[in-house]
Amino acid sequence: MALNLKVNIQTANDCRNLVIEDITGNYSENNLGGWGGLNINPLKTNVNMSMTLQAYLYEGENLTIAEGNFDFTVFENFIDTPSQESYANFKMSIPVETLAVEIAELESFNIVEDNLYQIILRVGDSSTSTEYAIKEFVFKNTCSITKLVAQALTSINLQCEDCDDSDIEKALLAKSLLESIENV
Repeated sequence: MALNLKVNIQTANDCRNLVIEDITGNYSENNLGGWGGLNINPLKTNVNMSMTLQAYLYEGENLTIAEGNFDFTVFENFIDTPSQESYANFKMSIPVETLAVEIAELESFNIVEDNLYQIILRVGDSSTSTEYAIKEFVFKNTCSITKLVAQALTSINLQCEDCDDSDIEKALLAKSLLESIENV
């Protein structure tokens, strides 16, 4: 069985950092795609990890793909690992400013914009060109719109009996639309 990378992808609560967390786990009878065992050990001396981030952007009616590459050895200041020697269980947090430096099309972003992103993780041998795993993940970011919907829901005055109920209807519609986007 080959290494089967698994990650959680999200943004920080303030929508300013892209956070990628390894949840692959260790190789075991119940996790044949985990780190170690019959698969590659995640030791930093033997393994090179990199990430390609693609953002799908519209310029007018044209779809463009902005792309940046992030080598884990170069961006090690943005990676936290439980062990200094291993990439297992890494947590990478990249600020929007750093994303903008690596992906010029994102230079006007002051947050990780609500958008569709594709993240490609690669694990290879650090001394040869052998690749042990390439895994693609799609990340639908809805951080900003989620904050706006939460704000709309919390601003409703449910105690007012004589008030216009249109704000309740609008907030519930916004919540419903957000849930539809998240479930696509």
